[in-house]
Amino acid sequence: MIKKMILMLLWLSAFLSYGQTDGIEWGMFGGVNYSGLMGSGLKEFAIDGKSRAAIGLDVGLRLKQPLGDRWGFRHEVGFNMLNTKVELKEKEAYTSQLRRMTVVVSPVNMVHRWRNLSLYGGPYFGFLTGASIQRLGSDGKKYRDKDIYGTAELEGDYMQKLDIGVKVGVDFSFSRLLGVTLQFARGIAPIMENAESKNQLSIYNQSGSIMLYYKIGKVQ
Repeated sequence: MIKKMILMLLWLSAFLSYGQTDGIEWGMFGGVNYSGLMGSGLKEFAIDGKSRAAIGLDVGLRLKQPLGDRWGFRHEVGFNMLNTKVELKEKEAYTSQLRRMTVVVSPVNMVHRWRNLSLYGGPYFGFLTGASIQRLGSDGKKYRDKDIYGTAELEGDYMQKLDIGVKVGVDFSFSRLLGVTLQFARGIAPIMENAESKNQLSIYNQSGSIMLYYKIGKVQ
């Protein structure tokens, strides 16, 4: 997965920085997210029609491409682990944790810099690599069911493999090498489908993140 992330960033760098002479800054980021689900389709998935956000993980690589003193582009490839709590009912009601693992590509985010602050925004594409949900076993103990990653050939609800959305955020630089990022992301493509009805459920990802960023160097 790391090799794929690096190759995708190199491809973005080669494609988007052709003809640039200012140099491209690149680095790594990591932190935590707080992820929930939104949409009317939650009524068909959770017994109370709601979700509760839980803590997950964000890590990845970032390229910054300047366009003058204040404007620029940003390109990212990252890995997200998203956790969300929902109320389910089988023999009895219980709290379950839905976990999704995704590779997230932000091809082009517009950046505006002012002193130590940078505001950014743009689209993202999330590629699901794994998913599981807690179920209640016959012994009353919870176990992780990976069938929710699934396909249309299985029964019940399963996860869509592509998430599309937008994100906005702000960076604050402590120094030339280190900074912190606050980010909000909202999906605009449904992420679940029912295998029997073939209907997409109106359920969307939504998350907030806080991450540290470390500048590794510049590509001339």
